[in-house]
Amino acid sequence: MPAISFIAQNFKHSKIRFFRLEMFHQPTNTSFTADNLLSLRVCCTDLAFSKFQMLLSINPINPQARLIQQVVDVLNNDGVIIYPTDTVYGLGCSIFSKKAMKRLQQIKNSNDHSGMNPKKPLTFICANQTEVQEYTQGIPTQVFKLLRRKLPGPYTFVFKAAKIVPKMMLTPRSTVGLRWPNHPITNEIVKTFGHPILSISLRISEDELYDDPHELHEKYKKQVDLIVDGGTIFAENSTIIDFSHGEAEIVRMGKGPVDWLEEV
Repeated sequence: MPAISFIAQNFKHSKIRFFRLEMFHQPTNTSFTADNLLSLRVCCTDLAFSKFQMLLSINPINPQARLIQQVVDVLNNDGVIIYPTDTVYGLGCSIFSKKAMKRLQQIKNSNDHSGMNPKKPLTFICANQTEVQEYTQGIPTQVFKLLRRKLPGPYTFVFKAAKIVPKMMLTPRSTVGLRWPNHPITNEIVKTFGHPILSISLRISEDELYDDPHELHEKYKKQVDLIVDGGTIFAENSTIIDFSHGEAEIVRMGKGPVDWLEEV
């Protein structure tokens, strides 16, 4: 019986699209050899966007390095992704890509009735405590010692933004939200990428968050470049704590407990 295998990888905003077509015929009781395998590879540039979309399944406990690299390749090419964290599935892109940032805003505003509030700080997803510090103007020693005990975890901490933060991502108060999620996929993406990614939560309604990547694929497959399937999660907002005024202010109660703030 003849068989056809077709593999397509296409990043909408990358400069290179790769398609691979393999056709082969396997006679009865005959193993595959070079003689009965015909492989056609077509590499092309500047093609129009095709119908193929990617729902990339990654092991949420032991993420495969080659699959993580595929996600990073998309981010490096001004791509917008959907990926899992320890709280929600988020919409993400490089913090240094104006093109991706504009697309992310458009996607958020066209699908979420509340849209993006320019007065609320955008959230950067970090992969270690060094990055958390690097993108702030400074964290008091006592506060930092406490954060080290709580991170990675389901918190978003708001601080005054460092100069390295792109101006287009600053609030009128020049603040930034920083997260270090306790999720292997998220951490490996950011670690491999080399710097934080911008993150915005996705919600079905004001009170309901997405927890199933297949639902997200059906909704956003024509709007984003890649959706990372890290399995179904128990979706719950992160706890937001604002330290930009000096004293801790609880902006939103979420998954992370706040009893430890008494030590600040």
